[in-house]
Amino acid sequence: MKKYVAILLTSILTFGIFPCWTAASPTVNWQAIYKEYIVQALTDKDGLTLGQDWEVVLIDLDMDGVPELIAGEAYREVSPVDFIKTIRDGQLVDLRQRVVGNSNPGSLNVNVGMNAFSVIKSSIKLYLVKNTGKYKYIGRDGFSGVDSWGDWEYEMNLAGMTLNTNEITRSQAPNSWKKDDGFTDQTEFYYTNDRKVSKKDYDLFREEYYADLIEVPHGAVSSSYMKLYNFDNGRINTTEIDTFLSSYMPTKAIKLNQIPADWAKDEIDQALALNLIPDDLQGGYANPITRSDFCRLIVQMLTTKTGKTVEVLLSGYGKALDPTAFNDTLDQAILTAQALGIVSGKGKGQFDPDGSIKRQEAAVMLSRAAKVIEIDINRSGVSFADYKQVAEWAKEPISFVSAAKDSITGLAIMSGTGNGKFSPLEYYSRQQAMITIKRLYYAN
Repeated sequence: MKKYVAILLTSILTFGIFPCWTAASPTVNWQAIYKEYIVQALTDKDGLTLGQDWEVVLIDLDMDGVPELIAGEAYREVSPVDFIKTIRDGQLVDLRQRVVGNSNPGSLNVNVGMNAFSVIKSSIKLYLVKNTGKYKYIGRDGFSGVDSWGDWEYEMNLAGMTLNTNEITRSQAPNSWKKDDGFTDQTEFYYTNDRKVSKKDYDLFREEYYADLIEVPHGAVSSSYMKLYNFDNGRINTTEIDTFLSSYMPTKAIKLNQIPADWAKDEIDQALALNLIPDDLQGGYANPITRSDFCRLIVQMLTTKTGKTVEVLLSGYGKALDPTAFNDTLDQAILTAQALGIVSGKGKGQFDPDGSIKRQEAAVMLSRAAKVIEIDINRSGVSFADYKQVAEWAKEPISFVSAAKDSITGLAIMSGTGNGKFSPLEYYSRQQAMITIKRLYYAN
Protein backbone atom coordinates (compact mmCIF):
# COMPACT_ATOMS: atom_id res chain seq x y z
CA MET A 1 0.00 0.00 0.00
CA LYS A 2 2.81 2.44 0.87
CA LYS A 3 4.49 1.75 -2.48
CA TYR A 4 1.20 2.42 -4.30
CA VAL A 5 0.68 5.69 -2.45
CA ALA A 6 4.24 6.81 -3.20
CA ILE A 7 3.84 6.12 -6.92
CA LEU A 8 0.45 7.83 -6.94
CA LEU A 9 1.73 10.96 -5.23
CA THR A 10 4.84 11.12 -7.40
CA SER A 11 2.81 11.03 -10.61
CA ILE A 12 0.39 13.66 -9.31
CA LEU A 13 3.00 16.10 -8.11
CA THR A 14 5.50 15.63 -10.91
CA PHE A 15 3.15 15.87 -13.85
CA GLY A 16 0.25 17.83 -12.36
CA ILE A 17 -2.17 15.06 -13.25
CA PHE A 18 -5.70 15.15 -11.83
CA PRO A 19 -7.38 11.83 -12.64
CA CYS A 20 -10.89 12.26 -11.29
CA TRP A 21 -14.41 11.46 -12.38
CA THR A 22 -15.91 14.51 -14.04
CA ALA A 23 -18.63 15.40 -16.47
CA ALA A 24 -18.33 13.60 -19.77
CA SER A 25 -17.03 15.63 -22.69
CA PRO A 26 -19.53 15.98 -25.56
CA THR A 27 -16.66 15.17 -27.97
CA VAL A 28 -16.12 11.66 -26.58
CA ASN A 29 -16.99 8.78 -28.93
CA TRP A 30 -19.60 7.37 -26.61
CA GLN A 31 -21.22 5.29 -29.37
CA ALA A 32 -18.07 3.19 -29.81
CA ILE A 33 -17.64 2.75 -26.05
CA TYR A 34 -21.25 1.69 -25.56
CA LYS A 35 -21.22 -0.63 -28.58
CA GLU A 36 -18.22 -2.51 -27.24
CA TYR A 37 -19.91 -2.89 -23.86
CA ILE A 38 -23.29 -4.00 -25.26
CA VAL A 39 -21.65 -6.64 -27.45
CA GLN A 40 -19.63 -7.94 -24.50
CA ALA A 41 -22.66 -7.92 -22.18
CA LEU A 42 -24.82 -9.85 -24.64
CA THR A 43 -21.97 -12.28 -25.26
CA ASP A 44 -21.44 -13.03 -21.57
CA LYS A 45 -25.11 -12.67 -20.56
CA ASP A 46 -24.02 -12.77 -16.91
CA GLY A 47 -26.42 -10.89 -14.66
CA LEU A 48 -28.81 -9.96 -17.48
CA THR A 49 -32.54 -10.64 -17.07
CA LEU A 50 -32.91 -11.32 -20.77
CA GLY A 51 -36.44 -11.81 -22.07
CA GLN A 52 -38.93 -10.33 -24.47
CA ASP A 53 -39.44 -7.31 -22.19
CA TRP A 54 -35.71 -6.58 -21.81
CA GLU A 55 -35.14 -2.96 -22.78
CA VAL A 56 -31.94 -0.99 -23.27
CA VAL A 57 -32.25 2.80 -23.04
CA LEU A 58 -30.16 5.83 -23.97
CA ILE A 59 -31.14 8.91 -21.97
CA ASP A 60 -29.11 11.97 -20.96
CA LEU A 61 -29.94 12.17 -17.26
CA ASP A 62 -27.47 14.95 -16.45
CA MET A 63 -28.08 16.76 -19.76
CA ASP A 64 -24.35 17.05 -20.44
CA GLY A 65 -24.50 15.98 -24.08
CA VAL A 66 -23.60 12.31 -23.53
CA PRO A 67 -26.49 9.92 -22.78
CA GLU A 68 -26.42 7.26 -20.09
CA LEU A 69 -26.89 3.57 -20.98
CA ILE A 70 -29.46 1.67 -18.91
CA ALA A 71 -30.86 -1.83 -19.35
CA GLY A 72 -33.17 -4.27 -17.63
CA GLU A 73 -36.50 -6.04 -17.94
CA ALA A 74 -39.36 -3.57 -17.50
CA TYR A 75 -42.27 -5.97 -17.72
CA ARG A 76 -43.44 -5.06 -14.21
CA GLU A 77 -42.69 -2.58 -11.49
CA VAL A 78 -39.62 -3.25 -9.33
CA SER A 79 -37.98 -5.30 -12.08
CA PRO A 80 -34.26 -4.76 -11.47
CA VAL A 81 -31.87 -2.67 -13.51
CA ASP A 82 -29.23 -4.94 -15.08
CA PHE A 83 -26.74 -2.15 -15.66
CA ILE A 84 -26.65 1.64 -15.60
CA LYS A 85 -23.55 3.14 -17.19
CA THR A 86 -22.12 6.48 -18.13
CA ILE A 87 -18.84 7.85 -19.43
CA ARG A 88 -16.41 9.91 -17.39
CA ASP A 89 -13.02 11.00 -18.72
CA GLY A 90 -13.54 8.74 -21.74
CA GLN A 91 -14.06 5.66 -19.56
CA LEU A 92 -17.14 3.52 -19.02
CA VAL A 93 -18.22 3.63 -15.37
CA ASP A 94 -21.09 2.34 -13.24
CA LEU A 95 -23.52 4.79 -11.73
CA ARG A 96 -24.67 4.41 -8.16
CA GLN A 97 -27.92 5.56 -6.62
CA ARG A 98 -28.46 7.69 -3.58
CA VAL A 99 -32.01 7.75 -2.29
CA VAL A 100 -32.74 11.17 -0.84
CA GLY A 101 -35.71 12.95 0.68
CA ASN A 102 -38.16 10.40 1.97
CA SER A 103 -36.15 7.21 1.71
CA ASN A 104 -32.98 5.65 3.06
CA PRO A 105 -30.22 8.30 2.71
CA GLY A 106 -27.46 5.73 3.11
CA SER A 107 -28.36 3.60 0.11
CA LEU A 108 -25.80 3.68 -2.72
CA ASN A 109 -26.96 0.68 -4.75
CA VAL A 110 -29.26 1.14 -7.73
CA ASN A 111 -32.54 -0.12 -6.30
CA VAL A 112 -34.98 1.90 -8.37
CA GLY A 113 -36.52 -0.45 -10.93
CA MET A 114 -36.04 -0.51 -14.69
CA ASN A 115 -39.65 0.55 -15.08
CA ALA A 116 -38.64 4.05 -13.94
CA PHE A 117 -36.44 4.43 -17.04
CA SER A 118 -38.65 2.70 -19.59
CA VAL A 119 -39.14 4.55 -22.87
CA ILE A 120 -41.57 1.97 -24.22
CA LYS A 121 -43.87 2.47 -21.24
CA SER A 122 -43.29 6.25 -21.17
CA SER A 123 -42.39 5.89 -17.49
CA ILE A 124 -39.75 8.62 -17.53
CA LYS A 125 -40.46 12.22 -18.48
CA LEU A 126 -38.52 15.49 -18.60
CA TYR A 127 -40.09 18.68 -17.33
CA LEU A 128 -39.24 22.37 -17.44
CA VAL A 129 -39.89 24.11 -14.12
CA LYS A 130 -41.78 27.30 -15.00
CA ASN A 131 -40.60 29.58 -12.21
CA THR A 132 -36.90 28.63 -12.34
CA GLY A 133 -36.24 27.62 -15.96
CA LYS A 134 -34.55 24.45 -14.71
CA TYR A 135 -35.25 20.89 -15.78
CA LYS A 136 -36.12 17.77 -13.84
CA TYR A 137 -36.67 14.13 -14.73
CA ILE A 138 -39.56 12.26 -13.14
CA GLY A 139 -39.83 8.48 -13.29
CA ARG A 140 -42.52 6.05 -12.15
CA ASP A 141 -41.89 2.75 -10.43
CA GLY A 142 -43.37 0.82 -7.55
CA PHE A 143 -43.41 -2.46 -5.71
CA SER A 144 -45.37 -5.68 -5.63
CA GLY A 145 -45.37 -7.83 -2.53
CA VAL A 146 -47.28 -10.80 -1.17
CA ASP A 147 -49.87 -8.63 0.53
CA SER A 148 -49.83 -5.36 -1.37
CA TRP A 149 -48.63 -3.33 -4.32
CA GLY A 150 -47.71 0.31 -4.76
CA ASP A 151 -46.85 3.04 -7.23
CA TRP A 152 -44.14 5.70 -6.79
CA GLU A 153 -43.22 8.93 -8.52
CA TYR A 154 -39.57 10.00 -8.23
CA GLU A 155 -37.61 13.10 -9.06
CA MET A 156 -34.31 11.90 -10.53
CA ASN A 157 -31.12 13.80 -11.19
CA LEU A 158 -27.61 12.64 -12.00
CA ALA A 159 -24.66 14.38 -10.35
CA GLY A 160 -21.21 13.03 -11.09
CA MET A 161 -21.59 9.27 -10.83
CA THR A 162 -24.51 9.37 -8.39
CA LEU A 163 -28.16 9.13 -9.40
CA ASN A 164 -30.26 10.91 -6.79
CA THR A 165 -33.87 9.78 -6.48
CA ASN A 166 -36.40 11.62 -4.36
CA GLU A 167 -39.91 10.35 -3.75
CA ILE A 168 -42.70 12.75 -4.74
CA THR A 169 -45.79 10.64 -4.09
CA ARG A 170 -46.78 7.05 -3.55
CA SER A 171 -50.02 5.11 -3.46
CA GLN A 172 -50.59 1.61 -2.13
CA ALA A 173 -53.26 -1.07 -2.10
CA PRO A 174 -53.71 -4.61 -0.77
CA ASN A 175 -53.55 -7.39 -3.33
CA SER A 176 -56.87 -8.74 -4.53
CA TRP A 177 -56.56 -11.98 -2.54
CA LYS A 178 -56.70 -9.93 0.65
CA LYS A 179 -60.39 -9.20 0.03
CA ASP A 180 -61.32 -11.83 2.58
CA ASP A 181 -59.67 -9.63 5.18
CA GLY A 182 -62.08 -6.83 4.39
CA PHE A 183 -59.88 -5.13 1.80
CA THR A 184 -60.55 -4.43 -1.86
CA ASP A 185 -58.00 -4.35 -4.65
CA GLN A 186 -58.52 -0.61 -5.10
CA THR A 187 -55.89 1.90 -4.04
CA GLU A 188 -56.51 2.76 -0.41
CA PHE A 189 -53.41 4.50 0.93
CA TYR A 190 -51.92 7.76 -0.34
CA TYR A 191 -48.72 9.61 0.59
CA THR A 192 -47.18 12.97 -0.27
CA ASN A 193 -43.82 14.00 1.18
CA ASP A 194 -43.84 10.67 3.03
CA ARG A 195 -47.00 11.68 4.90
CA LYS A 196 -50.25 9.73 4.70
CA VAL A 197 -53.04 11.86 3.25
CA SER A 198 -56.58 11.52 1.93
CA LYS A 199 -57.29 10.77 -1.71
CA LYS A 200 -58.55 14.35 -2.08
CA ASP A 201 -55.35 15.86 -0.67
CA TYR A 202 -53.24 13.48 -2.76
CA ASP A 203 -54.95 14.58 -5.96
CA LEU A 204 -54.69 18.25 -4.97
CA PHE A 205 -50.98 17.90 -4.21
CA ARG A 206 -50.28 16.31 -7.60
CA GLU A 207 -52.35 18.93 -9.40
CA GLU A 208 -50.43 21.77 -7.76
CA TYR A 209 -47.06 20.03 -8.18
CA TYR A 210 -47.47 19.46 -11.90
CA ALA A 211 -49.05 22.88 -12.51
CA ASP A 212 -45.55 24.36 -12.24
CA LEU A 213 -44.10 21.93 -14.79
CA ILE A 214 -44.13 21.77 -18.57
CA GLU A 215 -43.29 18.44 -20.17
CA VAL A 216 -40.59 18.71 -22.85
CA PRO A 217 -39.01 16.05 -25.11
CA HIS A 218 -36.09 14.17 -23.55
CA GLY A 219 -34.94 12.43 -26.72
CA ALA A 220 -34.48 9.05 -25.03
CA VAL A 221 -34.47 6.00 -27.30
CA SER A 222 -34.63 2.29 -26.60
CA SER A 223 -34.21 -1.10 -28.18
CA SER A 224 -34.89 -4.67 -27.10
CA TYR A 225 -33.18 -8.01 -26.71
CA MET A 226 -35.36 -9.36 -29.53
CA LYS A 227 -33.80 -6.80 -31.90
CA LEU A 228 -30.22 -6.95 -30.69
CA TYR A 229 -29.95 -10.75 -30.66
CA ASN A 230 -30.68 -12.90 -33.71
CA PHE A 231 -32.38 -16.07 -32.49
CA ASP A 232 -32.21 -17.68 -35.94
CA ASN A 233 -28.42 -17.88 -35.99
CA GLY A 234 -27.60 -17.20 -32.33
CA ARG A 235 -25.61 -14.11 -33.17
CA ILE A 236 -25.57 -10.60 -31.84
CA ASN A 237 -27.02 -8.13 -34.32
CA THR A 238 -24.29 -5.49 -34.44
CA THR A 239 -26.09 -3.65 -37.24
CA GLU A 240 -29.10 -3.17 -34.99
CA ILE A 241 -26.82 -2.01 -32.17
CA ASP A 242 -25.35 0.61 -34.53
CA THR A 243 -28.85 1.69 -35.55
CA PHE A 244 -29.91 1.99 -31.92
CA LEU A 245 -26.87 4.03 -30.89
CA SER A 246 -27.08 6.35 -33.90
CA SER A 247 -30.80 6.96 -33.33
CA TYR A 248 -30.12 9.06 -30.24
CA MET A 249 -30.26 12.79 -30.91
CA PRO A 250 -30.10 15.45 -28.17
CA THR A 251 -33.23 17.57 -27.88
CA LYS A 252 -33.43 21.35 -27.79
CA ALA A 253 -33.42 21.39 -23.98
CA ILE A 254 -30.23 19.32 -23.82
CA LYS A 255 -28.53 21.37 -26.56
CA LEU A 256 -29.36 24.59 -24.72
CA ASN A 257 -27.77 23.18 -21.57
CA GLN A 258 -24.45 23.05 -23.45
CA ILE A 259 -24.51 26.85 -23.83
CA PRO A 260 -24.09 29.29 -20.92
CA ALA A 261 -27.07 31.46 -20.06
CA ASP A 262 -27.04 34.95 -21.54
CA TRP A 263 -26.18 36.51 -18.17
CA ALA A 264 -23.21 34.16 -17.76
CA LYS A 265 -21.77 33.97 -21.26
CA ASP A 266 -19.38 36.96 -21.24
CA GLU A 267 -17.75 36.06 -17.94
CA ILE A 268 -17.48 32.38 -18.84
CA ASP A 269 -15.78 33.42 -22.08
CA GLN A 270 -13.31 35.39 -19.95
CA ALA A 271 -12.76 32.36 -17.71
CA LEU A 272 -12.12 30.19 -20.77
CA ALA A 273 -9.59 32.69 -22.09
CA LEU A 274 -7.79 32.53 -18.74
CA ASN A 275 -7.75 28.70 -18.89
CA LEU A 276 -9.76 28.48 -15.67
CA ILE A 277 -12.24 25.88 -16.93
CA PRO A 278 -11.17 22.31 -17.76
CA ASP A 279 -12.30 21.11 -21.19
CA ASP A 280 -14.59 18.42 -19.82
CA LEU A 281 -16.53 20.91 -17.69
CA GLN A 282 -17.50 23.00 -20.71
CA GLY A 283 -21.13 21.95 -20.92
CA GLY A 284 -24.10 21.22 -18.67
CA TYR A 285 -23.85 24.82 -17.50
CA ALA A 286 -27.19 24.91 -15.69
CA ASN A 287 -26.49 21.69 -13.77
CA PRO A 288 -25.72 21.88 -10.05
CA ILE A 289 -21.96 21.70 -9.72
CA THR A 290 -20.63 18.73 -7.77
CA ARG A 291 -18.28 19.06 -4.83
CA SER A 292 -15.48 17.37 -6.77
CA ASP A 293 -15.89 19.61 -9.82
CA PHE A 294 -15.88 22.76 -7.68
CA CYS A 295 -12.60 21.57 -6.18
CA ARG A 296 -11.22 21.14 -9.70
CA LEU A 297 -12.18 24.70 -10.62
CA ILE A 298 -10.62 26.08 -7.45
CA VAL A 299 -7.35 24.16 -7.83
CA GLN A 300 -7.04 25.09 -11.51
CA MET A 301 -7.61 28.75 -10.60
CA LEU A 302 -4.95 28.60 -7.88
CA THR A 303 -2.30 27.05 -10.12
CA THR A 304 -3.12 29.45 -12.96
CA LYS A 305 -3.16 32.51 -10.71
CA THR A 306 0.12 31.67 -8.96
CA GLY A 307 1.87 30.11 -11.94
CA LYS A 308 2.90 27.28 -9.62
CA THR A 309 2.47 23.55 -9.97
CA VAL A 310 0.49 21.72 -7.33
CA GLU A 311 3.76 20.38 -5.90
CA VAL A 312 5.25 23.86 -5.49
CA LEU A 313 1.99 25.28 -4.16
CA LEU A 314 1.71 22.58 -1.51
CA SER A 315 5.37 22.66 -0.50
CA GLY A 316 5.18 26.42 -0.06
CA TYR A 317 2.68 25.83 2.70
CA GLY A 318 4.49 22.81 4.09
CA LYS A 319 1.63 20.56 3.01
CA ALA A 320 1.36 17.20 1.29
CA LEU A 321 -1.47 15.14 -0.15
CA ASP A 322 -3.05 12.59 2.17
CA PRO A 323 -4.68 9.73 0.21
CA THR A 324 -6.28 8.51 3.45
CA ALA A 325 -8.08 11.81 4.13
CA PHE A 326 -11.39 10.44 2.85
CA ASN A 327 -12.68 6.93 2.41
CA ASP A 328 -15.02 7.71 -0.50
CA THR A 329 -12.63 9.39 -2.95
CA LEU A 330 -9.07 9.56 -4.24
CA ASP A 331 -9.91 12.54 -6.46
CA GLN A 332 -6.66 14.47 -6.57
CA ALA A 333 -8.23 17.92 -6.82
CA ILE A 334 -10.18 17.13 -3.66
CA LEU A 335 -7.04 15.94 -1.87
CA THR A 336 -5.23 19.11 -2.95
CA ALA A 337 -8.07 21.30 -1.69
CA GLN A 338 -8.09 19.35 1.57
CA ALA A 339 -4.34 19.76 2.04
CA LEU A 340 -4.67 23.52 1.49
CA GLY A 341 -7.48 23.77 4.05
CA ILE A 342 -10.17 24.64 1.51
CA VAL A 343 -12.36 21.60 2.24
CA SER A 344 -12.67 19.29 5.21
CA GLY A 345 -15.39 16.82 4.23
CA LYS A 346 -18.66 15.88 5.86
CA GLY A 347 -17.35 13.81 8.75
CA LYS A 348 -16.78 10.09 9.31
CA GLY A 349 -14.22 10.07 6.50
CA GLN A 350 -16.79 11.10 3.90
CA PHE A 351 -16.36 13.85 1.32
CA ASP A 352 -19.37 13.08 -0.90
CA PRO A 353 -17.67 14.01 -4.21
CA ASP A 354 -20.87 13.81 -6.25
CA GLY A 355 -22.91 15.86 -3.80
CA SER A 356 -24.18 19.31 -4.70
CA ILE A 357 -23.02 22.55 -3.10
CA LYS A 358 -25.19 25.14 -1.41
CA ARG A 359 -24.42 28.81 -1.88
CA GLN A 360 -23.19 29.28 1.68
CA GLU A 361 -20.86 26.28 1.27
CA ALA A 362 -19.51 27.79 -1.95
CA ALA A 363 -18.84 31.06 -0.11
CA VAL A 364 -16.79 29.20 2.51
CA MET A 365 -14.69 27.38 -0.10
CA LEU A 366 -14.10 30.59 -2.06
CA SER A 367 -13.00 32.49 1.05
CA ARG A 368 -10.57 29.73 2.00
CA ALA A 369 -9.19 29.69 -1.54
CA ALA A 370 -8.73 33.47 -1.28
CA LYS A 371 -6.52 32.97 1.77
CA VAL A 372 -4.28 30.64 -0.22
CA ILE A 373 -3.55 33.46 -2.70
CA GLU A 374 -3.13 35.89 0.21
CA ILE A 375 -6.28 37.95 -0.24
CA ASP A 376 -7.53 39.63 2.94
CA ILE A 377 -10.90 38.06 3.72
CA ASN A 378 -11.85 40.41 6.56
CA ARG A 379 -14.52 42.51 4.86
CA SER A 380 -17.81 44.15 5.75
CA GLY A 381 -20.25 42.64 3.32
CA VAL A 382 -23.80 43.26 2.20
CA SER A 383 -26.59 42.90 4.76
CA PHE A 384 -28.93 40.40 3.13
CA ALA A 385 -32.63 40.12 3.97
CA ASP A 386 -32.32 36.37 4.62
CA TYR A 387 -29.21 36.67 6.82
CA LYS A 388 -30.95 34.68 9.59
CA GLN A 389 -30.86 31.60 7.36
CA VAL A 390 -27.07 31.75 7.11
CA ALA A 391 -25.17 29.21 9.21
CA GLU A 392 -22.82 30.72 11.78
CA TRP A 393 -19.78 29.19 10.06
CA ALA A 394 -20.72 30.86 6.77
CA LYS A 395 -21.36 34.43 7.95
CA GLU A 396 -17.81 35.76 7.64
CA PRO A 397 -17.21 34.02 4.28
CA ILE A 398 -20.45 35.49 2.90
CA SER A 399 -19.37 38.93 4.09
CA PHE A 400 -16.13 38.44 2.17
CA VAL A 401 -17.58 37.17 -1.12
CA SER A 402 -20.27 39.86 -1.15
CA ALA A 403 -17.71 42.65 -0.52
CA ALA A 404 -14.62 41.56 -2.49
CA LYS A 405 -14.87 42.57 -6.13
CA ASP A 406 -13.58 41.49 -9.52
CA SER A 407 -11.11 44.26 -10.41
CA ILE A 408 -12.11 44.09 -14.09
CA THR A 409 -15.92 44.10 -13.88
CA GLY A 410 -16.36 45.63 -10.44
CA LEU A 411 -18.78 42.84 -9.54
CA ALA A 412 -18.78 41.06 -6.18
CA ILE A 413 -17.39 37.53 -6.13
CA MET A 414 -20.86 36.39 -5.10
CA SER A 415 -23.83 38.73 -5.24
CA GLY A 416 -27.41 38.23 -4.14
CA THR A 417 -30.16 36.32 -5.91
CA GLY A 418 -32.67 39.17 -6.03
CA ASN A 419 -34.99 40.93 -3.59
CA GLY A 420 -32.05 41.59 -1.28
CA LYS A 421 -31.52 37.88 -0.62
CA PHE A 422 -28.41 35.72 -0.68
CA SER A 423 -30.32 32.40 -0.68
CA PRO A 424 -27.68 30.51 1.34
CA LEU A 425 -29.46 27.16 1.05
CA GLU A 426 -29.95 27.19 -2.72
CA TYR A 427 -27.76 24.89 -4.78
CA TYR A 428 -24.93 26.31 -6.86
CA SER A 429 -24.89 25.77 -10.62
CA ARG A 430 -21.87 25.03 -12.78
CA GLN A 431 -22.07 28.40 -14.55
CA GLN A 432 -22.39 30.28 -11.25
CA ALA A 433 -19.30 28.48 -9.98
CA MET A 434 -17.30 29.33 -13.10
CA ILE A 435 -18.18 33.01 -12.85
CA THR A 436 -17.22 33.28 -9.19
CA ILE A 437 -13.93 31.48 -9.80
CA LYS A 438 -13.12 34.03 -12.50
CA ARG A 439 -14.08 36.91 -10.19
CA LEU A 440 -11.90 35.51 -7.41
CA TYR A 441 -9.02 35.29 -9.90
CA TYR A 442 -9.31 39.05 -10.47
CA ALA A 443 -10.11 39.99 -6.85
CA ASN A 444 -7.69 41.91 -4.67
